[in-house]
Amino acid sequence: MEKEVSKLQISRIPTLNVLVIKQEGGRDFFTTTNNGIIISVQQLSNLLWYLIKLEFLSPKVLMGILEDYNTSKFKEPK
Repeated sequence: MEKEVSKLQISRIPTLNVLVIKQEGGRDFFTTTNNGIIISVQQLSNLLWYLIKLEFLSPKVLMGILEDYNTSKFKEPK
Protein backbone atom coordinates (compact mmCIF):
# COMPACT_ATOMS: atom_id res chain seq x y z
CA MET A 1 0.00 0.00 0.00
CA GLU A 2 1.40 3.38 -1.05
CA LYS A 3 1.68 6.17 1.47
CA GLU A 4 -0.47 9.16 0.52
CA VAL A 5 1.64 12.31 0.20
CA SER A 6 0.46 15.59 1.65
CA LYS A 7 -0.10 18.72 -0.37
CA LEU A 8 -0.20 22.11 1.28
CA GLN A 9 -2.64 24.82 0.37
CA ILE A 10 -1.48 28.21 1.63
CA SER A 11 -3.62 31.32 1.43
CA ARG A 12 -3.68 34.68 3.09
CA ILE A 13 -6.42 36.84 4.56
CA PRO A 14 -4.88 40.26 3.84
CA THR A 15 -7.30 42.32 5.91
CA LEU A 16 -6.31 40.35 9.02
CA ASN A 17 -2.68 39.66 7.98
CA VAL A 18 -3.34 35.97 8.68
CA LEU A 19 -2.09 32.86 6.87
CA VAL A 20 -4.28 29.79 6.34
CA ILE A 21 -2.23 26.60 5.91
CA LYS A 22 -4.15 23.43 5.05
CA GLN A 23 -2.75 19.96 4.56
CA GLU A 24 -4.53 17.87 1.93
CA GLY A 25 -4.05 14.18 1.33
CA GLY A 26 -1.69 12.39 3.68
CA ARG A 27 -0.49 13.39 7.10
CA ASP A 28 3.24 13.44 6.43
CA PHE A 29 3.86 17.19 6.44
CA PHE A 30 2.46 18.03 9.86
CA THR A 31 -0.01 16.75 12.42
CA THR A 32 -2.52 18.96 14.17
CA THR A 33 -4.38 18.74 17.42
CA ASN A 34 -7.08 21.00 18.81
CA ASN A 35 -4.45 23.38 20.14
CA GLY A 36 -1.18 22.61 18.40
CA ILE A 37 0.82 21.72 15.32
CA ILE A 38 3.48 19.01 15.29
CA ILE A 39 6.05 19.59 12.54
CA SER A 40 9.61 18.42 11.94
CA VAL A 41 12.42 20.96 11.77
CA GLN A 42 12.99 20.04 8.11
CA GLN A 43 9.33 20.57 7.23
CA LEU A 44 9.28 23.88 9.13
CA SER A 45 12.28 24.97 7.06
CA ASN A 46 10.44 23.94 3.87
CA LEU A 47 7.34 25.83 4.97
CA LEU A 48 9.34 29.01 5.63
CA TRP A 49 11.01 28.67 2.22
CA TYR A 50 7.61 28.39 0.48
CA LEU A 51 6.16 31.30 2.46
CA ILE A 52 9.03 33.46 1.20
CA LYS A 53 8.75 32.11 -2.36
CA LEU A 54 5.01 32.86 -2.42
CA GLU A 55 5.74 36.34 -0.99
CA PHE A 56 3.58 35.70 2.09
CA LEU A 57 6.64 36.32 4.26
CA SER A 58 9.42 38.79 3.62
CA PRO A 59 13.01 37.52 3.82
CA LYS A 60 13.69 40.67 5.85
CA VAL A 61 11.54 39.23 8.66
CA LEU A 62 13.78 36.16 8.97
CA MET A 63 16.92 38.25 8.65
CA GLY A 64 15.62 40.54 11.40
CA ILE A 65 14.98 37.59 13.70
CA LEU A 66 18.49 36.25 13.08
CA GLU A 67 20.01 39.69 13.60
CA ASP A 68 18.19 40.08 16.92
CA TYR A 69 19.27 36.60 17.97
CA ASN A 70 22.90 37.14 16.96
CA THR A 71 23.12 40.45 18.81
CA SER A 72 21.61 38.94 21.99
CA LYS A 73 18.63 41.26 21.78
CA PHE A 74 16.36 38.31 21.03
CA LYS A 75 13.83 37.65 23.75
CA GLU A 76 11.63 34.60 23.69
CA PRO A 77 7.93 35.39 23.22
CA LYS A 78 5.84 34.90 26.35
